[in-house]
Amino acid sequence: MAEGLATDGPKSVNLTSPPDRYTVISKISGVDTGFKLTYVRNAGNKRLDIRKFTRDAIGFVFDVHEGYLFDKGKAASIDYRRDIITNPMADRYSKPQARGEGSPNLQFGLDSYLFGPVSKTDRRAEIAGYECTYWRYEMHDAEECVTQWGASLHTILKFPGDIGSVEFIATKVLIDDGGPDSAFDFKRFKVIGKK
Repeated sequence: MAEGLATDGPKSVNLTSPPDRYTVISKISGVDTGFKLTYVRNAGNKRLDIRKFTRDAIGFVFDVHEGYLFDKGKAASIDYRRDIITNPMADRYSKPQARGEGSPNLQFGLDSYLFGPVSKTDRRAEIAGYECTYWRYEMHDAEECVTQWGASLHTILKFPGDIGSVEFIATKVLIDDGGPDSAFDFKRFKVIGKK
């Protein structure tokens, strides 16, 4: 078990199959401070990440409220401050490597925005009541702890130079809760880029 990691949930829960729906609530710390909500549906084939944080890096402080929608291997970026969706369902995220033993459809990994090969490490942890294994991103100074069924529970990303790092740590996992339907309603948003 990883020392000093916040947990909130049942102890040592091991699911035998991927849940159809779940939510991960995470705290963001480091250069960024805030929270992240991850809503997952359709056994991992649809996911919405919503992040609200303040960034304090290299002398600049600004607020961010953004999201990423992943649906069957395609993605869109969401700007909640300006109600804009960029590159809806673009193909650039279509081939992230699968994570989780025996869960080939849970192809997310570190929010699917870091590219390049990854390698499984021997490090394991129990976070928010669930066991996970750390994966190392070879092209980035990053690690991510992922459950056997594909949920990302802990991510550490170090930025180049003296900028610092950011950490996402799950504080709660809600099984059978894929978030409110309203979170997936983007009718009010202006669409920019490829459809």
